[in-house]
Order: sequence, then structure tokens, then C-alpha cells
Amino acid sequence: MLAAPTAHYNAIIATPTDESYDIMDSRKERGREGRVWKSPEAHFIFRVFGLLDGERDHRKIGQILGRDEMFVRYAIIFLSDDGLVQMRVCRKELPPVEQPQTATLLLSESFALITQNFELFAYSFCYRFRATGQALYGTDEIEQLFADISTQQQHEELFRMLGCIVAGVEGSNKQVTGDLVALPKHHRCQVKPEHYRIAGDVLMATLQWFFSLESVELKWNQELYEAWLEAYTVVSSAMMDGGR
Repeated sequence: MLAAPTAHYNAIIATPTDESYDIMDSRKERGREGRVWKSPEAHFIFRVFGLLDGERDHRKIGQILGRDEMFVRYAIIFLSDDGLVQMRVCRKELPPVEQPQTATLLLSESFALITQNFELFAYSFCYRFRATGQALYGTDEIEQLFADISTQQQHEELFRMLGCIVAGVEGSNKQVTGDLVALPKHHRCQVKPEHYRIAGDVLMATLQWFFSLESVELKWNQELYEAWLEAYTVVSSAMMDGGR
């Protein structure tokens, strides 16, 4: 694969002349509170002038002042035309643009962090699922899903489901579909479509909580939310189809 060509820009750099400082100061007008500038434009030109050191270019000065580089460029040209600075132009490389992470990479990285603290994640998910399900459908219906299955088995199934979600996005769809429908018999018989919706809502809430912890370096954001939501939607559809 050919490397992308390096982007460049024409950097404008200027150095004040020895007498320019006195000249710039003389352009101030006397006011009640001392010497002031005639206009905001004149004050801006002076601020640009104060940052010219023969090294900073117009882009860097624009970043420092929080102003569009175009206005900085015009200010330097104005100072050069007045003979107050010595201006030169050189080509510089543009800094590389940080590319957004793909959904696949986000899922892989976030799942790796979950596995490092999986017991914590699993306890939170299972607690939220039970509490939400019982509030919506009653205790008996939800507890049937957990009948004859230990806490460890619950966590193992959750881990397998998350792994299948990540693997499904990575492209192993045939294997994933087989893994997803190979659930315990009581799941195939008793899990309803609305239970998958609860699990999806609980999963997103648990993910948001987990990736808001100070100890977890990756932080919850819109890209992470969309990656997990889309992945769960695809995989839960396969699970519901396989359970019929």
C-alpha cells in the first residue's frame, strides 16, 4: 500500500526590525488611562507583532491568539509593507490528522479493558438486568431465566455474549451465529424478544458506568456508544432468530 503524500503549507515567518518597537509604541494614542490603540484592528496587529520572533509562523500565532490564521497572515503582511518586520515564506509539513477509531478497533480495545475487570462488570450487569426486568415484568418471569444457573455460569454466559458481539463485528459471522444459538436449553425456551431489549439497555448503561470509572483509561463517548449499540443490535437479532 502506498503511503499517503505528506501535506505542506506556506508558513509566513517574520522578525521585527530594531526600530520597529519604538514605532509601534508611538502609534498608540493618549487616553485617560494612558496610551491606547485607535481601534481593535490596530491592537490585534500589535498583539501579532509581539509574538513575532523569527520562529513562530502565522499558524502557530493564530493558535496562540485563538484567531483565524488568515487574519494573522494579513497582519504580518501589513507590518512587512510598513517596513516594521522582515518577512519570509517557507514550506512546512502539516501535522498528521488524527483519524477516528473504527468501530471494530473500539470494540476490541474496550472489550480488552472489560476482561481485565470482568467480575466487577459482570456483577453490575447482572444486578441491573435483574432489577430492571423485575420492575417491568415481575420477579417470577425474570427469576426463571436464572433458574438452575450459578452466578459463575451467568458471568461465563455474559462473557461469551460480549465476545460474540466483538467477534461478529470483526467478521466471524458464521461461527458467531453458531455460538450464539448454542445456549442452555432454558434460555432457548424462555428468553423472549423483550428480554433482549432489556439486556441491550442494561448493557449500554453498564458500559457507560464502567467506562466512566477513573481507573479505566478509555472513556465513554458517542463513538463507543454507537459501536456497541450497533454491534449488539446485529448480534441480538441473530440470537433471537436462532432461538426460534
